Amino acid sequence: MNAAAFRAVVGLKVEFVEPFVRSAEMVLAEVCGQAAAGPLGLLGREFTANATSIAVCIEGHLAGEVVYSMSCKSAERMLSCIEEAGATSGIARGHNGLGRLGARLADRAVAELRRFGLECRAAEPIVVRGYAVEFSAAVPALTVVVNTACGDVAVNVAVSDDR
Repeated sequence: MNAAAFRAVVGLKVEFVEPFVRSAEMVLAEVCGQAAAGPLGLLGREFTANATSIAVCIEGHLAGEVVYSMSCKSAERMLSCIEEAGATSGIARGHNGLGRLGARLADRAVAELRRFGLECRAAEPIVVRGYAVEFSAAVPALTVVVNTACGDVAVNVAVSDDR
């Protein structure tokens, strides 16, 4: 389904997804060595995430949630890559590792949004682990899977223009 069709079906501006996907590609490439985005998909207002998710609330010109979702195995591989990279990665291993990865993803996304003239803030990320965890959002979520050497990460974006 193309961007115009998505817009007609869900009333969203698909271009709001791009800064989140682009920033995820950049950060995940730094962590995993490679990252490439796949096609755009539609999830709806309620969606089930993978076993490990990093949820971030966005406020400002855009408002809503972004959920970075992956398998436990992918999360562990990312944490191992972060540990191997040491202090140069800027992300700590262990309990806070995924939270710091989420903060880095959110910070990069906010910087990308500012390039488009959208002033936004990202709340501190929340790491959620568990099977069949369901998220609900005020607007339907669009998703793009980013393939990495560590495993796939679904970038689920449910934001709307608050201007």
